[in-house]
Amino acid sequence: MTLEGRIMGLCPVEGEGSVDGHEFYFKARGQHWTLYVAAVAGEAGDPLDASAWSTSAPWGDDPHGAGYMSEEEAWRLIEEGVAKWRAERETKAAVS
Repeated sequence: MTLEGRIMGLCPVEGEGSVDGHEFYFKARGQHWTLYVAAVAGEAGDPLDASAWSTSAPWGDDPHGAGYMSEEEAWRLIEEGVAKWRAERETKAAVS
């Protein structure tokens, strides 16, 4: 299992890369962050299409705080989101 990617910019903070062959996209803006993971592995998978998996949460007290989070914090949230995505995939596989 692999997780690789990059974090870009401020306001918003964005990240992109791949996890276990699935493309991901991360965005933090305002007081909120979201992680999207493509439903389909490989280049055919778009993390922003309607079938993508996603998780999100509020972040910070400042009205624009999430857009200025550190790269380390963004990676921490991506890693937490990926762990949640993997756990849900394992649960679905066990049920099937």
